[in-house]
Amino acid sequence: MSEDQGVFVANTVFVDQTGTTSCRWADPPILYKYRQPSLRSLESLCLEQIWFAQPKTFNDPFESSKFMDEAVIEEMLRKWREDGGPLDKEKAKKAVDIINREIDESGIFCLCRTADNLAMWSYYGKGEDEVGLKGFAVGYDLVRLFDDLDPLKKGNRECTPRNRYVLEVAYRSELDVPNIHTLIDSVVEKKGLEFQKMHATKATDFAHEGEVRIVIPPSVYLPPKEKAWSGHGAYRHARGAIREIVFGELIEPVHEEMIRKSMAGRDVVFKRAIRDPKTMGIVLESESGRNET
Repeated sequence: MSEDQGVFVANTVFVDQTGTTSCRWADPPILYKYRQPSLRSLESLCLEQIWFAQPKTFNDPFESSKFMDEAVIEEMLRKWREDGGPLDKEKAKKAVDIINREIDESGIFCLCRTADNLAMWSYYGKGEDEVGLKGFAVGYDLVRLFDDLDPLKKGNRECTPRNRYVLEVAYRSELDVPNIHTLIDSVVEKKGLEFQKMHATKATDFAHEGEVRIVIPPSVYLPPKEKAWSGHGAYRHARGAIREIVFGELIEPVHEEMIRKSMAGRDVVFKRAIRDPKTMGIVLESESGRNET
């Protein structure tokens, strides 16, 4: 893709499954967040808020917070030295501090490429009784989402932009450790592939999830403390960021009614995810009753 093609989004880097990095998106999709109809999810929908979680809250044992221990980071430093990196202990310590901060203080918002993923309806789009298809999925237009995405708690002394990395999760059978030199580089676009290795690489067992992650790293500069900020936490997004609401076939009528009322006056398309006995899969049905392929 040439530099003048695709949609440019400020302070945002896109990385696909192959590791191709760009500051432009050739075909910005709608991405989906599967939700339970809980009080928290309904409130966040009404208030136009999303939550960027800390890596340590994820349960995959190969998340960066679980596997990038002292031994792994020391191996990263060794490779860096072999490639001509600094042998100075002070510089090495500073690099390690930056890496640990990236692991501990980044924020991650997980999405799915499609709204007809049966496994995701079972894992996340379920009801309080754990039955799948009793929840809903929110379709986000990422370009509109980034138009006005701000943390609810923002320090008045922030002096650096909050960069966003849209990372298609790479499903691998072997772990690829990030390059420490590139991770601490000041060039935002260069970090995309390394952030994918750190925050968006999973075992092939998870490939059925079709996951895409938005990662907001913490501020680069550690001191002074009052100017430092973390990437995780609650963010408020632009009103027009929600483009679709997909109701699970088995959602309780009272929950559907609440969601419809919260979306009143917005340019939102409503769909329904229904079971297809012929394929043992999910079919999306529009409000007009037409099935979408």
